[in-house]
Formats: sequence, C-alpha cells, structure tokens
Amino acid sequence: MSKRHLKNERIKRLYVNHLRQADGKSEATIRQIEAAIQRYELFTDFADFATFDQRHAVAFKTDLTRLNLAKATILSTVNVLKRFFGWLGMQAGYKSRIKKTDIEFLRLSEKDVRAANAPSHRPFPTLPQIERVVSLMPDGLPTEKRDRAIVALTILTGVRDGALISLRLKHLDLSRMLLIQNPKEVATKFGKRIDTLSLPGRGIL
Repeated sequence: MSKRHLKNERIKRLYVNHLRQADGKSEATIRQIEAAIQRYELFTDFADFATFDQRHAVAFKTDLTRLNLAKATILSTVNVLKRFFGWLGMQAGYKSRIKKTDIEFLRLSEKDVRAANAPSHRPFPTLPQIERVVSLMPDGLPTEKRDRAIVALTILTGVRDGALISLRLKHLDLSRMLLIQNPKEVATKFGKRIDTLSLPGRGIL
C-alpha cells in the first residue's frame, strides 16, 4: 500500500492555509480541492509534486477519461490542479522544478470544455405533485404544521436547502410576501443577500 509523501503533506498544509486565509475559500470548497489533489496523488502513487511535468499532465487527463468521470468533474479537477501547480511553482524549492509550460498541458479540449459547461437536465416535481404532497402531510401537531409549512415555503420561494435550514420566522415578511435572506444570519450561496418574492400560493397551504 502506498504511503503518503511527507514533503507533499507539508506543502499541501501550506496551500490549504493559503486557500483559507489569502483566498477566503469556504471549508466545503477546500475539501473539494483537497480531494482533487489527492486524486492526482493516487494516480502518481504519491510521487513528489516536484516531479510534475507535461507527461504527468497528459497521462493524468487520460486516466480521468478512462475512469468515465463526468466531463464537469474532469474539468473541475484539472482546473484545481492548474491552480495548485501554478501556486506551487512560486514556492521555494519548486520554482526551478514546476514549469508554467507544463502546467498548460492540464487543459481540456475546447469541445470537452463546452460539454462540461453544458447545462444538465435535472428532473423535478411539478407544482400539482407538490400540492398533493402538502395536502397529504399530517398537520395535527405543531411540528407537523412546521414541516408542512417548510415544504410549501420551499416551492413558493425556491429557497436553497442550505439557506432554508438557517431561516427564522423574522426573515419572512408576510405583509409584502417577501423572504429576506440576510447573509449575516442565513447561509446563502456566496454569502449574498437574497430577497425573494413569494409566488402566488394557489392555496397550497
């Protein structure tokens, strides 16, 4: 079984600190970046990052394709590696080893980039289906009423699930039928304030 390269582990810790403190990346994003870098390490059997060259870049891309990964996953993975090795090439002990021209080989074809960025179709329930779900939900207990209201609020406003679980009653302005997602209190995407006007209820409650 392959052992982790101690030199790699040290430089990865420095990179994670850079992502957290200098780039302001979220912990969820950092975990995704770490997973992409580890995928490269597994491919090279945990070889020293300093051995990276264009041959490794091309072979790694070929291996990602062989694994039948989604184009979007392949694109995000190589983009993570491009940024990582770009940063690594500026660090002491790597400047003379990591070449910018080699990093450029971590690039997908224009066709693959278009395919990776193409929107994917995701099935979703129709409004009548959701209305039926709400109508069948029990509402005898306070917690049951709450659950019913949460489902209804989600369909009427389109609020993200991450934001939904951090909402409080004070964020809902019933007089204006407005949901106020203040990033100081609500976990919104990219920490942005989002004011959402409710869709007509159609008697969903």
